[in-house]
Amino acid sequence: MGIHDVMLYDKSQPNYALLGVDTQVSNSCYDFDDFDDEDRSTDKTFYVIPAEWIPYVYIRVKDKSWYMYLAKRKFCCRQILYRGDIAVVRRDHLSIKNEYVVSEDYFHVGVGPCAEVVHEVLADVGVFINAKQLYQAARRQADPYGKTREVIYALGVHEPLFKFGDEQIKGKTLKLIMKHLLVCSCCNVYVDKLVEMICTTLVKHDTLAGVMNSTDGDKLKDGQVPCYTYIMDGDFAVMRKDAYRAPLKIKDICDSICKEIVDPFFEKFN
Repeated sequence: MGIHDVMLYDKSQPNYALLGVDTQVSNSCYDFDDFDDEDRSTDKTFYVIPAEWIPYVYIRVKDKSWYMYLAKRKFCCRQILYRGDIAVVRRDHLSIKNEYVVSEDYFHVGVGPCAEVVHEVLADVGVFINAKQLYQAARRQADPYGKTREVIYALGVHEPLFKFGDEQIKGKTLKLIMKHLLVCSCCNVYVDKLVEMICTTLVKHDTLAGVMNSTDGDKLKDGQVPCYTYIMDGDFAVMRKDAYRAPLKIKDICDSICKEIVDPFFEKFN
């Protein structure tokens, strides 16, 4: 299996680290030469970086040129290979494509200090990438109305039950939009808005009252389950790309998901 990017650190040389970067990564997740999910050997360019950069550094590619950035906060779950240690090397990219949002838990897979904590994760809705942001938004906006579980559950409903304006929208459609919002640097600002829209229609029409009060209604356990298990990095890359492209299941031919699917959706129903 091809190794993507690696970060090497020698404790006897504490002032710097060695960063090996896959030089064949495209700058856009629209490109067909996106090899995130394929096994292959790769050429690498190695950089010597200050050790202080290790928790913060990531890379953007623009016009086939590399640019290093330092995040505002430390990334969690970052793998560092220490000289003399034996470790399973994760297939990971330190380069984050221009379309993807950057957050402190971008590389989160539950290793390192994160492995010692039981985390709340969404269940039964099929939203895995950046689900933490969705969960926090639902808590923040729906808790006052007692609708947190229903907002989360709505994303797993395939029937056109949710009234937006004069139309009935499928929960599946809302999920496809939400999956994109959670990973897209351009559309991420809409996450709170979509949660608010779902919450509003649930409060106004009480759409899921019968479902949530049924004997099966508590299976989401208030939208959370205790979990020690996380998706592996190989899957993460594929799922992240699939999440970004999810709205293409609504409109399969378009030049820009953001401008031709997401923006019109909010202009129509906001």
